[in-house]
Amino acid sequence: MNHRRVGVSHIPSYALYLLAGVLCVYFLFVLARAFKESIIIQKRDRINIVYYGRETELISIGLTDGVHYIVSFSQNNKVSVPGGYGRYNVGALGKLAALEKTPDLIGKTFSSMISAHVDYYILPKEPEVYSGEDTDSPMFSQKSAISQMFSGSFVTNAHIFDKLYIAFLLSQRRQKDFAVLRSLSEEGEDGNINFSERRFLKKFKGFFYHQSLRQEEKEVQIVYHRYSAATTLSRVIEGQGVRVVDLADGSISEGRKKCVLTAEDTTGKTIHYLARMFNCDVQKGSPEASDIKLVMGTELTEQWK
Repeated sequence: MNHRRVGVSHIPSYALYLLAGVLCVYFLFVLARAFKESIIIQKRDRINIVYYGRETELISIGLTDGVHYIVSFSQNNKVSVPGGYGRYNVGALGKLAALEKTPDLIGKTFSSMISAHVDYYILPKEPEVYSGEDTDSPMFSQKSAISQMFSGSFVTNAHIFDKLYIAFLLSQRRQKDFAVLRSLSEEGEDGNINFSERRFLKKFKGFFYHQSLRQEEKEVQIVYHRYSAATTLSRVIEGQGVRVVDLADGSISEGRKKCVLTAEDTTGKTIHYLARMFNCDVQKGSPEASDIKLVMGTELTEQWK
């Protein structure tokens, strides 16, 4: 019996080159998009970073005014968690975010707490339920802050270019460069000790402003169909130095998935900042009550209610 020898087929070399070329183009595209969306290109006035863990702190770096803050938070204070989750201890937020598989909860919760946008968060992949009080002498560890940014044991929303730039900024800072802002609390009707957004906003209003947005002096109207989401969003926007002049109840926002920003001038810093912050579509139009009209869609409403 004759046995026919079957040769092993090989992928043609030109196909391998083509595949390698496609992968290179895709890789360059991903890098270019990450670079375009990075803080290096966006040129913000201030960056707010939450380090969540056994010692939870906010680090705020002023890029234009050279004023930097550090805030320590009590793990035992209860806070309102945007998204309809109710109130949780600060020390349990990481567990909640892990169970819900929504690490963005950390950024949104602390944004609501300080009434200003938290740009980046860093938290353990496997968080515990933490306890402990805040301190009036929070420590800034340059080595720890940078290493957590790149560690595989931590989760962050910072992309590679953001990480590199933040690491550079942190490497230039020392403990003495940071002014300490105290976390503020109050006793609730149920006897629990709650973080007080009201007291924190009253005492530190303006500390987290972006001066370029404030100088542009654009006014914003928010159109909503859930008031609680609109009030939280309003506090965060005003914490950036943008004035919110009206909250309008409108059915126009119902059934619309994405939020929409409308303005006659769609080239300004404020509208582009809001579009990036809340992932909104931008359209040209003539708002009647303000310079910019923000119509909340269902996604934004669910995130901030």
